[in-house]
Amino acid sequence: IYREGGLSILKKLVDENRKDHFFLLDSRLKGKINVNNSKFINNNLIYRFIHMFFLSLKIKKNDHIFFINGLPPLFRFNCQVSVLFQNANLFRKFYNINFFKWLFSLDSVRYFVLIVGKSKVDDWYVFSPIAKSILKSILKKYVNIKLINLFSASSQTKIEKNYKKEYDFIYPASYLPHKNHEILKKTLIKLSKKNIFPKTLITLPPNIYKKTNYEELKNKYNIKVFN
Repeated sequence: IYREGGLSILKKLVDENRKDHFFLLDSRLKGKINVNNSKFINNNLIYRFIHMFFLSLKIKKNDHIFFINGLPPLFRFNCQVSVLFQNANLFRKFYNINFFKWLFSLDSVRYFVLIVGKSKVDDWYVFSPIAKSILKSILKKYVNIKLINLFSASSQTKIEKNYKKEYDFIYPASYLPHKNHEILKKTLIKLSKKNIFPKTLITLPPNIYKKTNYEELKNKYNIKVFN
């Protein structure tokens, strides 16, 4: 949640709650988020564990701690604990990665943290019905999962009748395997064979975009992809 789409969501959450909360932020967010009532924490897992342990000693019963990094704490806090789950890529089956490749990755460590810490959480929050179904399968009997509608405000936005849209589809995602760019490509190719060419905007850094085969596909199938 320290970059790209996750960073945009985090900025919105901070802006809307900066007066009422104290924020413990990932050190990778330095220079990206400015808020007075905050402290930056080193991204090292061991350092975080130690910091959270000392934090648990200071927490009061009436406090409410909200983890928005997608993972629960490894030990119980003496207060209300909520977690914003948005790490579906922790699960190997989610993007069909080789077991040993997954086992020796950070995702397997995060998965371990999720399994060990899941019983220490009072409320879970998710951004999509798919994330909710994935989380339900892991939590089994846990039912207190709340869906956050990120588009509630935009759904009320009125669009002028003469408004001319620039793109038909916008896909703001990184090029990581679980972001489904391969599915997007296959879909655009299938549509092109039916003589349908939606204007699609993707949001990859220039150096990453050069490593993809989007330009090759544009020349071969005439798909309308812009970056």
